[in-house]
Amino acid sequence: MGSSNLLVPLVIWGNRAPTHCISSLLMTPDQSHLITGCNDGQICVWDVDASWQVQPRTMLFGHTAAITCLAMGSNQPDKNYLVSSSDSGEMCLWDLTDGRCIEHTKMSITHTSMQAYQIMYCFCLSN
Repeated sequence: MGSSNLLVPLVIWGNRAPTHCISSLLMTPDQSHLITGCNDGQICVWDVDASWQVQPRTMLFGHTAAITCLAMGSNQPDKNYLVSSSDSGEMCLWDLTDGRCIEHTKMSITHTSMQAYQIMYCFCLSN
């Protein structure tokens, strides 16, 4: 049997979530999830309940530098995608239903703002 490049991150949190320096923040349109991007490249997805209590849900690993911006990858209710960008020019498309990184690319510029539009094009701004 050949070797595999499959990496399955396992995150176990106790009563306290890990401390990290947040570099970007996004609330989903339905206000059920808060997403934080960190200086260490990690992305945390948090569940938000009706009384605004926040509980950690999952961590997304795919960046090697500070997260510069986060945006929903679709305005369609049946598509739960997140787009993230990092200080090193990396961009990832995530499926928030299962935490998979669907697509990863590295660009020569750093994106500082992103916005999804109904027509499913993502317009990006950089410095």
